[in-house]
Amino acid sequence: LPHNHPHIADFLSQLAACQYSNGNLEAAIGLEEQCAAIDRTHLPVRRRELSAALNNLGTYYSEKGRLHEAIETLEECLMAERSFLPQNHPAIGSTLWNLGNAYEEGKNVAKATELFQECLSIRENSLPATHSGVIAVLKA
Repeated sequence: LPHNHPHIADFLSQLAACQYSNGNLEAAIGLEEQCAAIDRTHLPVRRRELSAALNNLGTYYSEKGRLHEAIETLEECLMAERSFLPQNHPAIGSTLWNLGNAYEEGKNVAKATELFQECLSIRENSLPATHSGVIAVLKA
């Protein structure tokens, strides 16, 4: 397969997830960055895969304390998702949640609260009240 084939991106994302599970955030970041780069070359076909890669990457950056990169990446993800998903889609809620966490880590509680409230609204309108995603936001 060519080095930028979509199947390579899928493989890289799976490897990143394994590295993340093993606590190797730097390796996970590098692999997910490669995945996102490949997905970008296959837009618009790979837009869902790119948004997943960006969400993962933003979360990894946040956990590594690279908050500026996390916020930038998650905002790009959110903008992309809003361009092709229904506005109350749970994936948008998840990105809002991750973005809110990054802002909270950066001590911007007002922005984090705004994002958590928007996430809760989406989750309450798209998921059952007993769903763990709704409960998690209520506890935040």
